[in-house]
Amino acid sequence: LLDNVSALREALLVRGEGCSEVELAVQMFDRLAERLKQECFLISPHRKLTQSLALEDLQAACAERMISSSGSRTELIRRLFLFQRNCDHMVTLDPTFVCTLGRMQDMLTARSLSKIGAKEELLNRLVESIGTSSLAASRINSHCNI
Repeated sequence: LLDNVSALREALLVRGEGCSEVELAVQMFDRLAERLKQECFLISPHRKLTQSLALEDLQAACAERMISSSGSRTELIRRLFLFQRNCDHMVTLDPTFVCTLGRMQDMLTARSLSKIGAKEELLNRLVESIGTSSLAASRINSHCNI
């Protein structure tokens, strides 16, 4: 009979996630919940980003989006999830945004940011930059009631 800690550890290990012997159950639960959220996002029937969570299908989904397709199954799930979530965020901010390398490079250039790196790194840089500038603008607007 497994206790909760053993069951959580086993569920994480089956998914290729490492665990330490001293990790608390609540930490393992949070990591497992995050991983399951990512998996469900990728194979949701509403917008299926990959055919399955098999390594080959994850590599193909990454290649289709022209992002790095090397790495473990865990790395690909995380990379694909974050990339798509960032693309969705950008489209929310600007409905005309398309997640192409050229568009990202143009937007980075306009912000005097580096265009060097993998496509997913460029998108992360862009999202961070826009998030920072949006936060600064909201702080300014909250102080200026002219």
